[in-house]
Amino acid sequence: KAWLDIGGYTAAARCFSRSAAAWDVYLDDRQAGAASDAEADQLAEASLQTQLWTATAMMHMEHHDQAVVALTKVTKMMATHRGLASACIGLFARACREHAAVLRDRKNTRIAAELLSLACSVLANASTNQAGASSHRTEHAEFLRQLAQCRLDLQDPAVAASRARDAQQLEVVGSVGHAKSVRLLLSALCALDRAGERNREELQQVASEFATHPRASLADCFSVCRELAEGSLHEISSACLAARRARAADRPEEL
Repeated sequence: KAWLDIGGYTAAARCFSRSAAAWDVYLDDRQAGAASDAEADQLAEASLQTQLWTATAMMHMEHHDQAVVALTKVTKMMATHRGLASACIGLFARACREHAAVLRDRKNTRIAAELLSLACSVLANASTNQAGASSHRTEHAEFLRQLAQCRLDLQDPAVAASRARDAQQLEVVGSVGHAKSVRLLLSALCALDRAGERNREELQQVASEFATHPRASLADCFSVCRELAEGSLHEISSACLAARRARAADRPEEL
């Protein structure tokens, strides 16, 4: 960890690799029936932290695939030790968030999408299995939105729309997160429409929902109307403007 803190990423990776070998030995011994569970939890916690640090070192060294491998090992450890998962899921989510942001900034969208998918699967399990699971819903929704945006960037609007719908269902109706999810779903549906996969009924319903959403700003609504018009969806664009105009009449302070 000292090497990692001072930027000696290659030396850090070597140390982490040697440390991680202890977990591999434990797994081999357990399969052979020779492992003791007395210190298993302590070893799992140390190994999990090792893999998180390994992922950070690999990310700095531009070995992004290996960083994803390290984080995948973390998910397997959390699945094996449920008590450890509840304590470490925050660290895992933070690592995924930070690494995905770096990848997206560097236009490495494919690996960013893999990493976000990994985080979403873990958070989905946490929302199902853990007490106080509602605390993970907002974070899960944010990861889903980031994943949806990645799929849009990768020209896969169908999957983007599906992930945006998932995020929308996790958010409280009327919240800021809900508005963001509806906005992203609208962009995905517009992309599908441009690709010839038309579902004008859903598109019109989602556009209307966003235009009247209490957390949608006037500037965001104009952006939506522009996107719809540029896609030759003039009737839907005009309907959104009309809905927003009616809302402005009731709440002129928004202007």
